[in-house]
Amino acid sequence: NPFKDAFAEDGLVHESIPSVGLAVRALINVGYDPNKRDDKGVPLLHRAAVDGNVQVVQSLASGGLFEAKADMELACEDEGWSELTALQYAAKHDAREGVEALLAAGASKDLKRGKFGRTALMWAAMKNARGAVEA
Repeated sequence: NPFKDAFAEDGLVHESIPSVGLAVRALINVGYDPNKRDDKGVPLLHRAAVDGNVQVVQSLASGGLFEAKADMELACEDEGWSELTALQYAAKHDAREGVEALLAAGASKDLKRGKFGRTALMWAAMKNARGAVEA
């Protein structure tokens, strides 16, 4: 799990934690940056959504005790897809569970971003991502 690995590299995730979602919430509560990116420039929210990790998406989107939360409109910097929001990125990768979790958390389904000006639904349709379209 790339998301878990991103936290593990900082020594902040331990196998005894029963839920990665709870671990994320705890980390946010102590000031961990919910907009952290992996080594490819992909924000953790984007990666969690594509991985279908609903608990992590929910934890990042809702924030923690201090209401720090991931920016759902934060752009991705992954190999040419630099302007996609988490919802657009998940839809492009046909990550139905991630799309559903982001929509439930309030991600804008109508936002057009980037040089192509496509919504998440447009990305999903273009990539023939049936699961994302149905979400």
